[in-house]
Amino acid sequence: CFVDLKRPAWQRVLAVKPGLTDLAALIHRDEEVLLGVQADPEEYYRNVLLPAKMDLSLNYIDSSNVWTDLKLIACTVYFSICPHRFEAALVRRMFLPFA
Repeated sequence: CFVDLKRPAWQRVLAVKPGLTDLAALIHRDEEVLLGVQADPEEYYRNVLLPAKMDLSLNYIDSSNVWTDLKLIACTVYFSICPHRFEAALVRRMFLPFA
């Protein structure tokens, strides 16, 4: 099981209604590629990718407002139309300038 309902971080993330998109899904849009090159994809997901996605979700929850929500939706649409222009580092800077 990947979810630990006893951890406060999971409680915070799961208390938020899901939306159309989220920062973790946008930044890790190539998750299948990352997992595909791992010797143990489940171990990599559990110990590397999932904690990174949780951090992104928690940061977004802490800083979310109408502007960031609209910016996230716009970025998701833009990078879905123009995937060749996607850069995870750019998206991180847009949403997490001090992280």
